[in-house]
Amino acid sequence: MLGLGRYQKGELVVIVAGSPPGTVGSTNLIHVHRIGEEDH
Repeated sequence: MLGLGRYQKGELVVIVAGSPPGTVGSTNLIHVHRIGEEDH
């Protein structure tokens, strides 16, 4: 994401996803990530 030039290190982004993909109302993952940090 840093390589795209759209975000700067330290900014927060929210990632949402659902399973199964393509199913309306199936959002079951919300993840807040700080750019430049490793997930553990």
